[in-house]
Amino acid sequence: MANRIGRLELLFWCVASILTGSIVLAIVSVVANIPMEPDPNTALVISAGAYHGCCGVAQGSDIQVSRHWLVGTSNSHHVYPLVNVLAFLFLVVAPGQKNDNSYGEPPVFLQRMRKMINSSGTIVSSTPTNPRNEVSPEERRQRWFEVCLVLLVAFGGSILNSLYLLKNGPGAMAHISGARWSIGIVEEATALLLLGYVLSRRGLRFSSLGFRWSLRGLGVGVLVTGLSYATYALGSTIIQVFHYSIYRSLATGPTANDFFVHPSAVAIPYSLLNPFFEELIVRAYLMTEVLDLTGSSTLAVALSVAVQFSYHLYYGWAGAISLSFLFLVLALYYVRSRSALPVIIAHGFFDVYALLRLW
Repeated sequence: MANRIGRLELLFWCVASILTGSIVLAIVSVVANIPMEPDPNTALVISAGAYHGCCGVAQGSDIQVSRHWLVGTSNSHHVYPLVNVLAFLFLVVAPGQKNDNSYGEPPVFLQRMRKMINSSGTIVSSTPTNPRNEVSPEERRQRWFEVCLVLLVAFGGSILNSLYLLKNGPGAMAHISGARWSIGIVEEATALLLLGYVLSRRGLRFSSLGFRWSLRGLGVGVLVTGLSYATYALGSTIIQVFHYSIYRSLATGPTANDFFVHPSAVAIPYSLLNPFFEELIVRAYLMTEVLDLTGSSTLAVALSVAVQFSYHLYYGWAGAISLSFLFLVLALYYVRSRSALPVIIAHGFFDVYALLRLW
């Protein structure tokens, strides 16, 4: 007998269980000094367990799914069938009900969460944009030059270094000292100052990119964190399934421990600054400019994800592609809401979690 459960309810229980499990595992790992390697299948197992639990209490929906269809057999947790992964990924990236729920509304707290997520889309109307047909050719060339300049200053060196490490491996990189972390802080701060100057030339500020402090943005950021992590786990599993189907072995590559193990104390301010640096430039600024200059949200999302993918290639092709699933969720959220704070919060969670694991 299939069980009826709403997309929103499914996403909530999966995200909540993944976040809770990740936090608990991180605390245990740090306190007990137990080295832990990320396993993308873990997220699927947790999500499947959450699905089993909430099927008995969730109140109806417009979709029908079978427990066996989602989880598979009891021995399939090592390599999930691709159709299950793709179907679950669809539920993650396309939440919401298009029709009235004939089986009843979800619990009150889920209804509030739905209103909070939907209300974030109102930021679009308050974000100043310049329609494409009102941009003169001269201004268009100037703005494209500014985009290229900001990206070059911010990520040019990182992209070249990433390609170098992709070719030569982690052994070609020396241990990152406190001085190098400090240099990274100066470079990121310089890029943000350049972005601020470029915006000021047109009478704009960071708030024009959707960067506004609010408690609602913080709450949405937590939800975006869980959603992006779940999508990353599913994407990693898809990569492993394809790799195993072709080479009969799992994809391997460098990890953060190969590059950033035992960071100095200067890594703390760097990790706090980095989410603002990346998300304000490669997400908010780049996507806003591409949307204004071309009118194509697809191109804006693609360019944002491609730039982030390029300077994460030091993790190897499989690692960078897996991370691109996470970047894709952040880009899709921003193109819909034009709100930068939630994606910064999500990015910050990942950076702080990674820093804790490196110590």
